[in-house]
Amino acid sequence: MRQAIGLLSLGALLSCGDGLAPSTDLSGLWASNFTVPGSSIHLNLEQTGDNITGSGSFAIEAGRAGTLTVTGSYDRPRVALVLHYDFGLNLTYTGTVGVPWQMRGILADSLGHESPMTLTRR
Repeated sequence: MRQAIGLLSLGALLSCGDGLAPSTDLSGLWASNFTVPGSSIHLNLEQTGDNITGSGSFAIEAGRAGTLTVTGSYDRPRVALVLHYDFGLNLTYTGTVGVPWQMRGILADSLGHESPMTLTRR
């Protein structure tokens, strides 16, 4: 009996659309999960079709803070963003969107320096 209830519950969850799949719309607030104190990235994304645009803010540990704009695309589950910082730096972010509402990927500069970054929907 318990197995039947469990299977029915799983079936109900799966029939509700994409309960276990990546989001189809990335519009909203996203924030980095940096473990370095004082470092952060906050993004407010807007999705139209496969295109992503947005704005946000950043803080670098013991360094500057400011604003940024975002452009990119989303081909579920893959996301590709370019972060345009207010002081002229452009970084690329490539990753995948999964559950629970997270983007996991690599932030890279034009010289090939890379670091992992996870963004979580707020």
